[in-house]
Amino acid sequence: MIEDDRYCEDISNQLLKKLVT
Repeated sequence: MIEDDRYCEDISNQLLKKLVT
């Protein structure tokens, strides 16, 4: 697993964008 934090943050951002949009 590489940069799990970054991965999680990316997913969170994508989810937020989908919810907001």
